[in-house]
Amino acid sequence: PRSQSQWPSSSAVANTLSISFPNLRSDEIMAAMPNVAVSAGAACHGGGPVASKVLKAMGLPDYLALGTLRISLGRMTTQEEVDFGAEKIAKAALLVRDRKKL
Repeated sequence: PRSQSQWPSSSAVANTLSISFPNLRSDEIMAAMPNVAVSAGAACHGGGPVASKVLKAMGLPDYLALGTLRISLGRMTTQEEVDFGAEKIAKAALLVRDRKKL
């Protein structure tokens, strides 16, 4: 599905990615990929089907804020782990999107 990064690359933290899946919910995406550790919304967001106050303050509309995943990498994260996570996130987002069509 379509996705959108939330930070301009010039101001982003090097190990963190915030990505939104329009009109999907991050909690549903996370439930579809239990073996990948990500968080919903922003660092100070408690999760659940409520848009992060931080993302809302950044100007994100609900249709993007509710579908935002925060992905952080560590110094020891391997390319193989990144590729695995990216594949699982994409498949989970597609699954959630396809469920909405039913």
